Amino acid sequence: MKILNLFSKGTQYTSNVYLVTGTWNALSDVNTLIDTGRDPSIIPRLMAASTGVGKKRVEQVILTHSHYDHVTLLPLICDLFNPVVCAASFFLRELT
Repeated sequence: MKILNLFSKGTQYTSNVYLVTGTWNALSDVNTLIDTGRDPSIIPRLMAASTGVGKKRVEQVILTHSHYDHVTLLPLICDLFNPVVCAASFFLRELT
């Protein structure tokens, strides 16, 4: 497993955002984003990450909790990658 922290010291208050991929980027590995943060500067880092040939860059998102600094970019991530989103149902109601 490879873990890449996409957060960089930016000007916005945001959480860490982790991209978890398989060590060898095999087709069976699930590229997972842990939280989305709120700093759009993660998008170019995400696009540059090695995630495997023929695979979606983000196949699933796991949200640790509903604080704004952890979830603000979720709509953009969903538009770009159409991932499966894993979160408690009460939490997803807060986002809609």
